[in-house]
Amino acid sequence: MLFCETATEPVHVDMSTPTAQAVVQDVMAEITRANGILDHLMQTSPTVTGLICRLVQTPSAHDRTSIEDQLREEFQSALHQGGVIRGMVAKVAHIRTHNIVRDIQMTLNVKALYELGQMMVSGAMHEVYEVAMQSVARNVTAEEFNVRLSRPSSPQEKGLSADGHQ
Repeated sequence: MLFCETATEPVHVDMSTPTAQAVVQDVMAEITRANGILDHLMQTSPTVTGLICRLVQTPSAHDRTSIEDQLREEFQSALHQGGVIRGMVAKVAHIRTHNIVRDIQMTLNVKALYELGQMMVSGAMHEVYEVAMQSVARNVTAEEFNVRLSRPSSPQEKGLSADGHQ
C-alpha cells in the first residue's frame, strides 16, 4: 500500500467578487427550492404525514430511529425527483428530518409541562403530596403534618422539620 503526502497551502477565497456572490445566490435559491419541495410533500403525502404522526406517539428508541430513517428516505426521494442538486439532497433531507424530530420533542415537553401546571392548579398535585407525606410521616404529630401539608418546603427549607430545625 502506498501512502502519499501532499502539501496543501491555505487558499484565500475572495467572497466579495461577483462570481462568488452569484454562487452564494445560486446555492440559496437551490435550498429555497428544496424547502419548497419538502413543504409541498409534507402537505400532500399521506406517507409522510403518517410517519410524522408515528413520531408524535413517542415510539421506542429503535422504532423512532426506523421512522426517522423512513422519513429521511421519503424526503430524499422527493428531492431527487424534484431535480435538486445531488450533493445537497442527503444534507437537506437530514436537516429537515432532524428539525421535525426536535420540534416534536419540544412540543411534547411543552405539553407535559402544561399538564403538570394543570395538575397543580386543579389540586391533583396536592393530593399526590398528601399521599407522599403520609407515607413518610408515620412518627410526625398531626400538627406538624398539617403544617407541612399546608406549606410545601421551598429549596431553602429542604431537610428542615416543620419547626425549622434539621
